Amino acid sequence: MGYSERMAWTKIQLWLELGRLARVVRIGVVRVYCCACSERELAEILAIDSRVFDAAIQSLSEDFAIPALPRTIRFYVLGSTFSSDRLTSLLGLSAPLTPGRGCWVPSVNAGIVWTSGREQVSNTMIHEISHGILYHAGQGGKLPTALEEGYAMLVVTRHSPMHGVGDAQWAIKGISLGIERRHISSLKDLCKLTAPQVLKMSRYRSAMFYAQSFLLAAFVDSLSRKSGEKLLAKLLAYEAGFFQEPAMRIAELCGMSLCEFEGSYWEFARDCRNTTKGCTTK
Repeated sequence: MGYSERMAWTKIQLWLELGRLARVVRIGVVRVYCCACSERELAEILAIDSRVFDAAIQSLSEDFAIPALPRTIRFYVLGSTFSSDRLTSLLGLSAPLTPGRGCWVPSVNAGIVWTSGREQVSNTMIHEISHGILYHAGQGGKLPTALEEGYAMLVVTRHSPMHGVGDAQWAIKGISLGIERRHISSLKDLCKLTAPQVLKMSRYRSAMFYAQSFLLAAFVDSLSRKSGEKLLAKLLAYEAGFFQEPAMRIAELCGMSLCEFEGSYWEFARDCRNTTKGCTTK
């Protein structure tokens, strides 16, 4: 069975497993299959304003210079009582989903979100839409994991009415704690980390990774706005050799040596400690 046949079969299995349990909700271009959701969880999904998703998608389109956007983005939202063991096996995920988390699954071209009652479902969906749009454009997985994850968090911070400057404040606190405990990675090491490596991290190390990644994305975004260049789109244009020394490539694209880039990054982080404006505005 070839890749396309396996993908089609996985989609059929996914629908048999989840689709028959689902109530389908349309929110703008986003189609949500609500699986085993409670009345409260369903009410939260129904309350999402489609303009939130529209603004996030438009932002991604502009920053990455993506000309053609998908007509429909599919999500399977699993209720907090749902067991993810079967889903993990079915999709071949490298690690099981945990409550409040999500993932984008390229093999079925859909996002999976498992609600937890704590994290806003819309925030997780916006985060995963960022990955979905990149995969739709054929660019998924081309950026260093740190930059792609950090940018997805930045999109949530910009466009979710639930977050405001929350991510920026959390990242600063996380970085400060990491410095105190000497658990901060150099940008060179941070940009070499892969998604499977991040999934195997302890909860604390993972928090450090996401905090640093968020500030990296916010820093590159601030440089892009100052220069008037679409730096993220240019990063996607890099081909051979990018992942050998990704931090160095990012620095070069920003017109700096790696040493200068890292120094400016930490200066940006210190500035954000006093004001989150630079981390959250477009």
